[in-house]
Amino acid sequence: MIEFERNTLAIVISDVHIGNDSCRIDEFIIFLENIIQNLINRNLRNLKALIILGDFFDLNATSFEDLCSNHQYFHIYNKLNEIKNQEIEIILVLGNHEVSTSLFYNLQFSGRKKRFLKRLEYFSFPHNFLNRQNVCQYLILISIDNNIYLALIDSIHKDPFAWFHLGNGSFLNNETYFMCHGFQFEDKDTHHLITGWWDYGRNLSEGWKKYLSSKWSKFKASIEKRDNSRFYKNIKTALEEDNVFSHIIFGHTHDCEIKETRILNTGCWLKDSNPSYLEIFNDGSCELYELNYE
Repeated sequence: MIEFERNTLAIVISDVHIGNDSCRIDEFIIFLENIIQNLINRNLRNLKALIILGDFFDLNATSFEDLCSNHQYFHIYNKLNEIKNQEIEIILVLGNHEVSTSLFYNLQFSGRKKRFLKRLEYFSFPHNFLNRQNVCQYLILISIDNNIYLALIDSIHKDPFAWFHLGNGSFLNNETYFMCHGFQFEDKDTHHLITGWWDYGRNLSEGWKKYLSSKWSKFKASIEKRDNSRFYKNIKTALEEDNVFSHIIFGHTHDCEIKETRILNTGCWLKDSNPSYLEIFNDGSCELYELNYE
């Protein structure tokens, strides 16, 4: 069993890809069970939030109807409900496998989020850990006047629409975390080219999605590791222009790694990678972990 740190404030994961045949469903359920057990035995007595940085669902591999009716996924949803019932905030950042990210995605995100949640509601998504107030595009973890807050933001052009109070006291040591899925750090031309294909794939039938998803997995396995250095280059440029944040946390590329101590990628929960997660501690530090379930 994983023994989490007693001073863990938040646990961060990304890219579970529920609905994709490569999703490590069984391992992810074990991971959630470990969180629940650590909550019960008071080892996670300071935990306030479980943050999922996008692509929790994979609508390029399956349908809303399947996500809402497939009992294989209900084990995950039930565990998340248990965690939420322990007064832990569960935050979902939407990624490019959940909503369209084409064109002016900041301006259009609120409407796309609303349609995403409406589709879950239409197919009677049977669990209460998701609602409009805990789904967003960006997150900021910050300490203000000796209080720790998690700010939820739909667009960089708008103020936070929700502030979750995570605790009192002079914690975090002036560390400030910015979190998002990560497609926002893609080169603009490449992003707009790729998103057209993602949007097209999201509208295919479930059978075609499964077929193309399996082909894509085999194709990825046959080529060398992708060069994702452009993401870190773009993040460094953003930090140089506006040095407000001490840490940038994102997913999307599926690479569990740390760059220059302040840029961290939380990896993924797909079968071609080791599952991974990030712990953020009360003192503002953090630690990235890889798991091996083999």
